[in-house]
Amino acid sequence: MWPVVMLLFGGGVLFVKKGLNYVKNQGIQLNGKRSFFPSGFNKNLNNLFLKNDLKGFERNMSKSEAFKILNINPTTNKEKIREVHKQLMLKNHPDNGDSIIENEKIICEKLTKENEILKEKNSKIQKELLSYIEDNTFIYESDSIEDMNKYKSILISVIDFMDKLKIVDAHMKNETYHLLEELFTCIKEAILKQNDLWYCLFC
Repeated sequence: MWPVVMLLFGGGVLFVKKGLNYVKNQGIQLNGKRSFFPSGFNKNLNNLFLKNDLKGFERNMSKSEAFKILNINPTTNKEKIREVHKQLMLKNHPDNGDSIIENEKIICEKLTKENEILKEKNSKIQKELLSYIEDNTFIYESDSIEDMNKYKSILISVIDFMDKLKIVDAHMKNETYHLLEELFTCIKEAILKQNDLWYCLFC
């Protein structure tokens, strides 16, 4: 029994020794700092999965890009950099009502005002139509130029009103869609870039 145990023990020790030698020869370290895979394998793998995760930006922000975003000179001292960075973060913070939201409010107010004007015009047209209907003296005659002009005036007013209403409605939809799209894009970019910008400037 003991000879078998000793044989197995010796074989195990030999196997471990051979394994360690193989690891050493292949450049593998147990602390994970080196890899058995080729040097470019991990980089290519990252590029494969992260190629389009930040579309429109470089994968790693350079210092020149960071200074360009802050619109300052590379020789600017750290205190000034901190102040400019703070102001930029405050300006682009989604909770502070930035210029995009303010512009959206202005446009919405303008469109609301235009809509009220159209409603007033619509009310006026309706009243005119009712006045014609309720007017007992108004009798259409095929040879009456006055009656033809009245109908023509009503028709033109209705068509003009409908055309303007369609334009305003389409304009409101397009403006709202583009403003919201731009707003969420800015928020996303600010979140994605904030940490990279801070790290690049102060680390």
